[in-house]
Amino acid sequence: MPNNRKGDHLRIAAKKNINFHRSTLWENVNLVHKAVPEVDLESINFSTEFLGKKLHAPLMVVGMTGGVPAAEKVNKNLAAICQKYGLAFGVGSQRPALTKASLARTYRVRDVAPDVLLIANLGLAQFCKRYGIAEAKRAIEMIDADAIAIHLNPAQEAIQQEGDTNWVGGLKAIEKISSKFPVVAKETGCGVSRKVAQRLIDVGVKAIDVGGAGGTSWVAVESYRNSGIKHKASLTYWDWGIPTAASVMMTSGLGVPIIATGGMKTGLDAAKAIASGATIAGFGMTAYAAQAKGAASLEEQVKAIIFELRLAMFLVGARNLQELTDSEKVITGELKDWIK
Repeated sequence: MPNNRKGDHLRIAAKKNINFHRSTLWENVNLVHKAVPEVDLESINFSTEFLGKKLHAPLMVVGMTGGVPAAEKVNKNLAAICQKYGLAFGVGSQRPALTKASLARTYRVRDVAPDVLLIANLGLAQFCKRYGIAEAKRAIEMIDADAIAIHLNPAQEAIQQEGDTNWVGGLKAIEKISSKFPVVAKETGCGVSRKVAQRLIDVGVKAIDVGGAGGTSWVAVESYRNSGIKHKASLTYWDWGIPTAASVMMTSGLGVPIIATGGMKTGLDAAKAIASGATIAGFGMTAYAAQAKGAASLEEQVKAIIFELRLAMFLVGARNLQELTDSEKVITGELKDWIK
């Protein structure tokens, strides 16, 4: 059952090692220090507009959970902090609530986050199989969302015991939904290449969440649920994907906003992502782990990320996000090979 799977995911995320063994490659992006920055730290402006809404900072807490009772509190905690600091927020896959209406409450956050940019979430695997405009509309209306993320998780689906593996017609399905609603194409940990990004743009997506390799491996998550051949394969493919930094650089400059997610941990990671072409940076497990320790821990984490981003901008002499994007950087190591 979907809700059992979601419960498994929450328990595994809390107790098991589910990280990539490889890096996001942000360590290969070096912002160039400006010894005379000519900037007032407190006057730095990093507000931005994303999908028609103003964000006070170019940050998002990305869709992770929903569909089980414990997820209701998690989503409300995360959404409330996004409301307070003017960040975007996304829920996890709403498929369980389309099957069982009573689970919709585990995704609803407008009571604590009336003003946030809120993104609904359904999987492309289901749109390939049976979902259409009606299901997308239900997901959006369920939470009063501003857009819908269609998540792309072929590696996870293929390795999952109950996964959907017929992805024929995926681009046509995205095109159909994009004709009616603002769609964010969202990878979940294996990254998006430049060629795939261009195809997604061609069928009408309004933004791309690269969901790169280097943070949480959903193949790893499924390894704890698997047995037999799929368990062995999940260990083989634990580190499959395009590192986050590489995916951001591959997909930037194509004319749509890019969300940098996948192993994002600090405000410096966010600064490097924006300097590399991302529009905003998204945090998943970093935010989830902090909220698990309580509201004070979550707020402290968010404040630290915002300050670290501001500090990076100060140290490169960037008064705003455009100047951060234009700032000098040196690319080293494996990342140079990825972006050739």
